[in-house]
Amino acid sequence: MTIEQVAEQVANATKVRVDEDLNLSQFNQIISFMPSDQLVEVQAGILLSDLNSKLRESGFEIPFGWPEDQQNRTVADLLSFNYPHSLSSQVGSWRDWVVRMTIVLASGEVVKSGANVVKNVTGFDLHKLMIGARYSLGIPIQVTLRIRPNAGPKESAMITEPTPPAGDISEVEQRLMKRTKEIFDPTNKLNPGVFSFL
Repeated sequence: MTIEQVAEQVANATKVRVDEDLNLSQFNQIISFMPSDQLVEVQAGILLSDLNSKLRESGFEIPFGWPEDQQNRTVADLLSFNYPHSLSSQVGSWRDWVVRMTIVLASGEVVKSGANVVKNVTGFDLHKLMIGARYSLGIPIQVTLRIRPNAGPKESAMITEPTPPAGDISEVEQRLMKRTKEIFDPTNKLNPGVFSFL
């Protein structure tokens, strides 16, 4: 399946639930690896465990503070749900690591946000909206991530069990999220009902 086929499927559907109606597991390749820039571009269906396994062969990693046996989630899921991890205070999280993203919107339009550079000061980072949006604003298909040299087993001792993101959202945040959803997905096609207040 190609990005264009995903876009066509989304455009022609009345409702799209990722993993039920749309399976991203076919998008599981590393597109390019730029060790000198500490960047890797991947298809968003790749499992974090597979990505880290390949990166560690070259001495790099995505420093996501979960045990190896629990990193069997796709990059798309991890950034769409913005799962927290125990090393975020030291190494950051998805908002810090994503520098570029290719997204399929509810209309079927394919858009790109960001640039393959670590420092990018031009324009609005649309991809930052997708992080934590639970596939309700768009579907990430390709992602360029900042990577770092492998820290080794020293930091792995700090790893704790994963916990889902906090669910307490203020009324103002709820109104803002609802308005954003109306702009990006006016027919509530993408992951409908993922936020109970929408």
